Amino acid sequence: MVGKESRFKVLAGAYILSAPSVIQQNLRIQRIILHENYNPLELDNDIAFLEVDPIEFSQRVGRVCLPDPSGLFDNVTGTVTGWGTLKDDGEPSNVLMEVDVPTMTNAKCRLAYGDYLTDNMLCAGYPRGGKDSCQGDSGGPLVHRNPKHGRWEQIGIVSWGSGCAGVGTPGVYTRLTSYIDWINSVIEGTY
Repeated sequence: MVGKESRFKVLAGAYILSAPSVIQQNLRIQRIILHENYNPLELDNDIAFLEVDPIEFSQRVGRVCLPDPSGLFDNVTGTVTGWGTLKDDGEPSNVLMEVDVPTMTNAKCRLAYGDYLTDNMLCAGYPRGGKDSCQGDSGGPLVHRNPKHGRWEQIGIVSWGSGCAGVGTPGVYTRLTSYIDWINSVIEGTY
């Protein structure tokens, strides 16, 4: 995606968009690498890698770990964050929002989405709706605190859904375990 880097920005340490704090970092994107098999019609392989200026880590800006590639992360609690809307067709939030959502098996999620759901996707949401990621959260993280060691692992990327927080329509995320080899090849420069 050469030439598109200047259209986007990456913020580290941001919380309230209209009131940047002293810890907020505005990072320039050096390079955007789209997955070579991204399918915009099916939203499969919905992942990109952003190479940004160096990040200064602190108590408020930290790393998130990659998940165990063999992990399914079905029926665990995930946390999703973003500045997206709080309801369908609403206004974006000025404050970084956070919500915990339960993940589910792909078999259960296929009851809502059928063959639109691929093995590269992960679903999370409440059966009765009410809490979910929404428009404007796309590209944001779905993380899970690993009970074995207490570290946060990113297990998904907000991708798509049918509305926001609807009954029987969970949010759909890019399943990060499907892309560990691809991510490592980009990091190592062998991509």
